Amino acid sequence: MLSILVLTILTLSFATPFVAVHAAIGTPTVDDYTDVVVDTVLTITGDAGNVTSGATIEVYWDIASGSSAVLLNTTTGLADGSYEVEITVPETPSGDHYVWVTDTGTGSTASSAAIAIVPELVVDPDSGLAGDTVTLTGTGFDDEAGFNVSIFNMTGVNVDISVDIVVDNEEETDDVGSFEVDITIPASVSDYDDYFINVTDGTNNNITIAFEIGASIVITPDSGPEGAVVTIEGRGFEDVILNETDITFNLWDGVQIVGDTIEIEDGEFEGEVIVPSFGIGDWNFTVDDGTNSPTEDFEIDGESVVEVDPTYGSPGATVTVSGYNFTQN
Repeated sequence: MLSILVLTILTLSFATPFVAVHAAIGTPTVDDYTDVVVDTVLTITGDAGNVTSGATIEVYWDIASGSSAVLLNTTTGLADGSYEVEITVPETPSGDHYVWVTDTGTGSTASSAAIAIVPELVVDPDSGLAGDTVTLTGTGFDDEAGFNVSIFNMTGVNVDISVDIVVDNEEETDDVGSFEVDITIPASVSDYDDYFINVTDGTNNNITIAFEIGASIVITPDSGPEGAVVTIEGRGFEDVILNETDITFNLWDGVQIVGDTIEIEDGEFEGEVIVPSFGIGDWNFTVDDGTNSPTEDFEIDGESVVEVDPTYGSPGATVTVSGYNFTQN
């Protein structure tokens, strides 16, 4: 009888469920609250005891439930009830927005403090000549709002090109405050100078980005190993003959030209050059005609290497020497 009683007590003790104690979910901490642009990566954290250990933690943008809820990421509550997760700011209109964290273990939800989203403008390419067409991409503006575009030089003399792009704000941002529009640089912007392109959406959003009117170059491809042959195309230059000293790599020494020289005619040229041995990393090419000196980025992704096999031997022995990423010419 005693044995049966002990066994019964032990069985009941194992069958008794473990009851977890949950603290109320706290306000999520965001590592950046001000002047945040679309596609910024933010880190969201919660202190110990904020969520259920082992439970799935969901992170939403602006609202945490319903068909319009945007799930940004999930993580798992750590042993002490804390958590850390990264999110990427989605396309969203300017203004204050919030991150909502849901503890699926308890169903409780809490929001962060307001995150201030501001506009961002990208122009591609960021240099050119009068008559060129460039693409403007904007995010973080007002949603479904008309906008104007203008271009002006550093002295502040405005050259209004809004009539070439939009008429009376008929061009609008979409429902998340984004837009993409092609614009033509007007003939009135013909002097080589540093300019700015400005976009306003009719409210408080007013953003400016640099744009250079002048000679430009294009590198094809824009990455490769040491010794690679790349093509440089240029436009807007003086009509001169380019020698090796006129093309530099990372503003250091001259670059070997395939054919020794490159001739510029009617401001344009195309020629091939050799990527020097500068080591893996981000560098740049510069072409200087005596008046203009535009620069374009280039990435070296492979170094010149020599291998010897075998690495030892007696006089008269034969060894094999192999080389990689030497001049491809």
